[in-house]
Amino acid sequence: MTLQQDLTENKTSKISKLRSIQSHLKATGAPVVIDSIGINLLIISKLASRYGNDVYLRPRGGFWGEFKDRYQGGTTFQDSLHVSRIRHIRDRVVGEADHIIPVSHFHKTQIKYTYPTIDKPITPIYEPYNEESIAQATSNDSLREDWGIGSESPLLLSITGFNYRSKGTGVVDFARGINTVLSEWEDSYYVVAGGGQYREEIEEKFRGQIDPDVYDRVLFPGFLSPIAPVYAAADIYLHLSFRDTLGLTVIEAQRSGLPVVVNTGGGMPEVINTSSEGNGVVRTNSELEDHLMALVADKSRQEATGEENEEWAQACFHPAKIAADFEDVLLTS
Repeated sequence: MTLQQDLTENKTSKISKLRSIQSHLKATGAPVVIDSIGINLLIISKLASRYGNDVYLRPRGGFWGEFKDRYQGGTTFQDSLHVSRIRHIRDRVVGEADHIIPVSHFHKTQIKYTYPTIDKPITPIYEPYNEESIAQATSNDSLREDWGIGSESPLLLSITGFNYRSKGTGVVDFARGINTVLSEWEDSYYVVAGGGQYREEIEEKFRGQIDPDVYDRVLFPGFLSPIAPVYAAADIYLHLSFRDTLGLTVIEAQRSGLPVVVNTGGGMPEVINTSSEGNGVVRTNSELEDHLMALVADKSRQEATGEENEEWAQACFHPAKIAADFEDVLLTS
C-alpha cells in the first residue's frame, strides 16, 4: 500500500479518507510507504504502527534546515513557530518509521547526521526518470526559434526550481564561469528554465555577475512543460545547485542524450556517468570554465558522451529497475 500526500484541504474529505485508510490498515496488515513528510502522513504512520503495519518512509526533501526559507510568514515569532512545528512533525514521522528509504547515499548521510542515534535500517534507492515524459529527440529547432537561438549555436541548459532562495545560489555562484564561456563563444547561449517565487530575484543576482555584452544570450524563460523538448533543444546540461539530495534533472538529461556537468554538492555526483570524460564534476568557476571550454569546442565528444549517458541512465534509473529495487527492500526487510 503506497500513500501519497494527496489529501485535500476539505476537512470532511480528509476525515473520510483517513477513516478509509484506517480500515484498510487494520484489515490487511499491509506495509505502508510514507511518500513525503507532513501532518496527515504522521497520522497515517501512527495508525500503521498501532495495527502492526510496517512503515517505510520515503523522504524526498533534504535535511537542510531550510523551513524558514520556505515559509511566507509575517513576523519572526510566526516564523519560529512554523519552523518548530515542521521539524517536530518530521521528527515524529522519522520516529514512527521502521525502515527509511532515502533518494541517495548523500541523503542517507544527512539523515544519520540529523539523527546520530538512529538505529533503524536506511536503504538508499534512487529516483527513476519518467519514461513517458522523457524521450530521446535528436533536435528541437522550434524551441530554439522561439528563443531566437540558431540551430548551430551552443546551448547550455539548467533546469531548477526557485521556490526558495537557496535553490538558486549555485547558478549565481557559477555565473562568472558561465560568463567566460559565453564571452569566448560569441554565438553560445545559457538557458535557465524553472519557475518559482524567487526566479526574478535570482535572475537579477545572476545578471549582476555577468558582463553586459552577454546579457542577451542568457534566458530565464520560467517554467516549461513538457520537459523533453527542452532537453532536446540543448547541447550540454549544467546542474549547479548545492541543495539537491539527488538531482533528478541530471538523470533526465542523461536519459535525453546530453553530456552533463554538476557541482560537488548534494547527491548529484552519485548520479552522473563518471565513466564518460565528457561529463564533469566541478567545484570552482575555473574548473567549470576549463571543462566547458573543451566540451563546447568538441561536438563529436558531446555526441559520444550523450550516447553513453543515454545507455547508462536507462541501465541505472529505468522505472522497472527502481521498482525492482523497492520490491527487494519491501520483501526482504
